Amino acid sequence: MHVNWAWKYCTTMKTDLSYGPSRIFETFPFPQNVGQLAESELDEIGEKYHELRSLIMFKTKIGLTKTYNLFNKDDLTVEDIVKGSRQCQEDCKDAHKNILTLRNFHKQMDEKVISAYGWEDIKLAHDFYEVDYLPENDRIRYTISPDARKEILKRLLKLNHEIHEQEVKASLLAKEKTKKKKIKKKQKTGTPKQMEMF
Repeated sequence: MHVNWAWKYCTTMKTDLSYGPSRIFETFPFPQNVGQLAESELDEIGEKYHELRSLIMFKTKIGLTKTYNLFNKDDLTVEDIVKGSRQCQEDCKDAHKNILTLRNFHKQMDEKVISAYGWEDIKLAHDFYEVDYLPENDRIRYTISPDARKEILKRLLKLNHEIHEQEVKASLLAKEKTKKKKIKKKQKTGTPKQMEMF
């Protein structure tokens, strides 16, 4: 969800995403009422994903970019991994199986995040899609459908506006309370009333 938000609201340098925290991270509307169970499920699948990705990188001796190039290759074969990693066939067979599992973890993460927002009605339809914000020669990604992406961005923007309104109201209430406290303090410790003359 955050990647889609980042690409939508980032500034770009050539075709690269320029991630500005104040523009992207601070404006991102995270789920508002994530229960403890949902949070632990998100943590668990995120940890599984991270551990498996690290294992793939360790076993194949390749970095993050090459790992994701394999992850996003629609017709991935063991030979693709052998070529990209220069490791033995047996290690690459394991890596192939692990990359397919990593895709499944990715799908599960997206589903859990959608659930945390309460948007289970959005059909994510994970598959290989052309992503229009990437360079023309490198647009295929294993991701959610374009329709799901558009709907999620629409809802994230709406949630962003709702959160902003709540923050503005809370800020105004806080200012009003501070103002009232100052008035009360002045009334209690203000200048003494003038005595009437007889």
